[in-house]
Formats: sequence, C-alpha cells, structure tokens
Amino acid sequence: MVNLGKVFGFEVEELPAHTVENTRVSSTKVRDAITSGEVELARRWLNRPFPFTGTVIRGEQLGRRMGYPTANLRS
Repeated sequence: MVNLGKVFGFEVEELPAHTVENTRVSSTKVRDAITSGEVELARRWLNRPFPFTGTVIRGEQLGRRMGYPTANLRS
C-alpha cells in the first residue's frame, strides 16, 4: 500500500491494531459476534451500541406469552 501511495500520490499511515480486553478487534470479529447473538460483546468492542434497523413484523408472540415481549425484525 505504501508503494501504491508513492505511485498514485497518497500517503499511508499504519495504525496499531485495535485491542479491547486483550482481544485484537476486527470488523470480521464484530460481524461474527453480532451474527451469533453476542451483541453486548460487539458493543464493548465498538465502544458504542450496535444499531439495528428493519421493519417490525408479527411473530408467534412466544416471548409475550412468557412475559418477555420481543420485536421481530425483517432486515
């Protein structure tokens, strides 16, 4: 990348790896955490909440029957 910068006229600045709780954080790790339902872990790694967007759709209302209503999202 540095060589390409010299050829095409841009600078490259190398940054140290982002680590949280002794874990090297990457976008792949964050995506994997979210996909596997570990949203709190992704929040700690990002140092901010992860926003969810989508259309709320009607589900089977199983959570509501157990006293924990939930929202089902269509992405």
